[in-house]
Parts: sequence; C-alpha cells; structure tokens
Amino acid sequence: MGNMPYPSDIQAQMQQIMSEQHAKLETAYDADPKVKSAKDALEQAKDKLADEKTIQANLDRSSDWHRYSEWQKGNVREQMGVRVQSAEFAVREQEKLVDTAIATHIRESQQAAQDAAKAERHRLGKVEQEKFAQQEEEKAKAQFRSSYLAAGGNEAQFEAAWPRVWGQMLAQRATGSHDAMTQKLLATGRYSA
Repeated sequence: MGNMPYPSDIQAQMQQIMSEQHAKLETAYDADPKVKSAKDALEQAKDKLADEKTIQANLDRSSDWHRYSEWQKGNVREQMGVRVQSAEFAVREQEKLVDTAIATHIRESQQAAQDAAKAERHRLGKVEQEKFAQQEEEKAKAQFRSSYLAAGGNEAQFEAAWPRVWGQMLAQRATGSHDAMTQKLLATGRYSA
C-alpha cells in the first residue's frame, strides 16, 4: 500500500484548503464596500449587545442598587431585559443584511464574469468573421486576377480596380444567396411571392 496518507493527514489538508478558500472569499467580500459596511454595522450591533449584557449582569453591583425598592429593581431588570432583546434583534437583522450584501456581491460577480465571457465570445466571433472575410477576399482576388490579366489588363490596373470589383462581387454574392433562399422557400409552396 506504500505511501497512502493517513485519514487525519487528508482531513488536515482538506481543512487547510477550506481555510485558504474561506480567506480568499473574505478578502473579496471585504473589498466590496457594501459588504464591508454591512459587516462594520454588524460589529457595532454586537458591541452594543455586549455592552447591554454587561450592564444587565452588573446591575446589582451598582453603588445605588441597595437603595432601590424591589419594585424598582424589578422595573430596571425588565427595562434592561428589553434593551438586551432589542440589541439581540438588531444583531440578527444586521446578520441578515450581511448575508444579503454577500449574496448581492456573489450575484454581481457572477454577472460580471458572464458579461466578460459574452464579450470575449463576441470578440472572438468578430475575429473569426474578419478572418473568414479576409480568406474569401484573398481567394476571390487570386481567381479574378488570373482572369483579369488573361483578358489583357496589367497588375497595376488590377490593383486599382480590385476594391470596386470586390464590392460588386460581395453585393452579387449576398443577393444571389438571398435569391436562392427565396426560390427554395417559394418552391415549398408554403410561401408566396
């Protein structure tokens, strides 16, 4: 069985990989101002909750606490309980806002990646079209050159006439293929002229 790693080694490697991935995600999230702002607000809400719990836990240590009647002490405890609950609610709400900001960051990142991929496909399509057009022009130019020279023209005349001739050939090809397509559709009987 040789060099098989122990399950604990594999688990440690997986934890290392997961930790690195988590750190990368956190860095990306922190770079997003909306996520950072939501996280900062969450930290503030957690700090306020901790403060309220500290106050609540230390009520009976106040120097004036012994002067309060039991009713007043109960009232203060109740008020502090409400303040702690309110702070806990604020933390939960901020956690939701952080989750929403992260989800928005992910969605926007995915959309940006899709847009970039689409733009790259479009760019590659244009490059391929331009390459095809250039190849077609070169083929047609080579074929037409020999006919032009055989008919008595010279190289300089051919080069001067070629842009106009190529434009006419393209128009003729486009019209011819359109006409052929129209004829095929009319021949099916499903369409009329």
